[in-house]
Amino acid sequence: MKAVRLSMSNRDVYRATVMRMVTEGRHTLGEAAGKIGLSYRQAKRIYRRYREEGDTGGDSPQCGQALASKDQ
Repeated sequence: MKAVRLSMSNRDVYRATVMRMVTEGRHTLGEAAGKIGLSYRQAKRIYRRYREEGDTGGDSPQCGQALASKDQ
């Protein structure tokens, strides 16, 4: 089986850090939304994925998928 290396962008690392602070009670979800530049509703979605999937939960669900192209 081939090893797969997952990497996170700086934005995703920052989002995971902020979501960890929410989990620890250091920030509210509203404060976290402001820090990462998202609406409360979108931050809530990211936080739910973070709780379910851990640090990689902040990634886009399409992360790692091939790009769609009309030429194919």
